[in-house]
Amino acid sequence: HKEDDTDSNQSTTVFIRNVPFSTEEDELYELLESSFGPLEYCKIVKDPATGAAKGTAFAKFKHASAAQK
Repeated sequence: HKEDDTDSNQSTTVFIRNVPFSTEEDELYELLESSFGPLEYCKIVKDPATGAAKGTAFAKFKHASAAQK
């Protein structure tokens, strides 16, 4: 059984650099979704010892076409 997703062979996860340290995940989620398309999740990378943002993030889009933009 093949999925109906036509872009199933392409990655839907992107790595984002230069995220301002003050950015909250919900702000980034809203920005990415409104600019590029529906997301499954976004996660700001944080230092495990301090909890401080590292200025990078991952976002997984529901469709590869959005991730390619």
